[in-house]
This record gives sequence, structure tokens and C-alpha cells, in this order.
Amino acid sequence: MDVHFPFNESGGLPEDFNKLLTGPTIKVVVGRSGEDDATWGIPRKLLCNHSKFFQKATDPSHGFKEALEGMVLLPEEDPEVFAHFVSFIYTGGYYIDDDAIAISMNNYDAPNAHAAIWMLADKLFSPRLQYQAMKKLYENYIPTNQGSIWYLLPHAVSFVFRNVPESSKLRLFMEDTVVQYWDNRDVVDMNWRDEWIKLCLDNPDFNKKLLLRLSYPAVQDGQYLKPMKHYFVGF
Repeated sequence: MDVHFPFNESGGLPEDFNKLLTGPTIKVVVGRSGEDDATWGIPRKLLCNHSKFFQKATDPSHGFKEALEGMVLLPEEDPEVFAHFVSFIYTGGYYIDDDAIAISMNNYDAPNAHAAIWMLADKLFSPRLQYQAMKKLYENYIPTNQGSIWYLLPHAVSFVFRNVPESSKLRLFMEDTVVQYWDNRDVVDMNWRDEWIKLCLDNPDFNKKLLLRLSYPAVQDGQYLKPMKHYFVGF
């Protein structure tokens, strides 16, 4: 079964959605057994339509244990984050309540929650979900005439830097946003001065990029931060 990921800005469900609900079901167990693990039973066709990881893991021709048993274990993943992947494959999108998220998602704040969803989508090879997560990050961080929705905090940047490789589109977006808006207090929160300093010391390439930007204080729109589609994966 080939998996295709057409670019679809509007999101939504595919025309053949009902057909994706037929056939065998895969048991997906997320989290460490005996702790806060959670289990979903999801049609294989639906999983494979949205994830190349599940396509390969559940393909009987590859002889993997997961395919033979009809069960995939994801012990290192967070069930709260995976629940948004499940919402996405069934509804075409996912929703996060910014006010309730500290309670419902293991104390993730909204920016880190969307970043965590992007990271899960990266592991599952699900670029359409990555697209949605990046779109939410971009639209909430980048200022408009009304300012930005979220302040850019060092802990949010550090969360990304710790969990993705330097070549990641998510890391590139975070770097470019900080560098572009470093002196804009509607975007970058400088009340965390010591944390920003530590972030720079721990990430010399990022620090070099920021220092270079400070050498030329007159920053033009788009000089560092690129249009949103530049940070999409697989499109």
C-alpha cells in the first residue's frame, strides 16, 4: 500500500475516508507499560494513510513482529501527544485549548504542545500533521498588527533544541524567529535573561547566528525568518 501526502492547506478528511475505516485493526500501545500507557485500536488503512512509519511497521511482507501480531508498541512516546495524532487522522485536524493545556497535557504549555506534536509527526513520518503543527506555531509566534499571541520564551526554544537535530525544520524555524525578532519585546520575552544566556552558551551555532544578527541591527522583514512554507516538511 503506497502512502501519498498531497499538499492540502485546508486539511479535512480524504474523499475515501470511509474506505480507510475498513479492514484489520492495529493495536497501538503508547507509553511505558504499567505507568501511564494508553491503547488505541485503529484501522490499519487509516494509520498507513497518514504515517509511513505505520505503513512499514505493519506490512506483513516485511516480517516485523508488529505486523504478525497486529500490535505496535511506542513506549517512548507520550499518550497525551499521541492522542492528538489520533484526533488528526479521524477528523483531519487537532485542537488544543491553551487555557486547559497545563492540566491536560503533562504541564506542556501551548507552544511546547504543538512542538511535541510536530516531533511525534516527524517520528511517524506524517508530514501533513507536521504541516498543521508548524502552521499553528508560525501563526501564534509571528506578530501581526495586534502583536503576537505567544511570547517566545527560552524554555520553549530549549525544548526544541534538546529534542530535534540541528537540521530539523522545527529547529530552523525557532532559530530564525528568535534571531529575526530578538529586539522585539512583543515576541521575545527578555525577563528570562539568565536562561537566554545559558541557551546561547549551550548552543554555539545558534549563538553565532544571533551575534551575527546583532552586528547588523537594522533587520529587514524576512531577512532571517522565511515564509511559512519554507518550514514545511515533505511539500
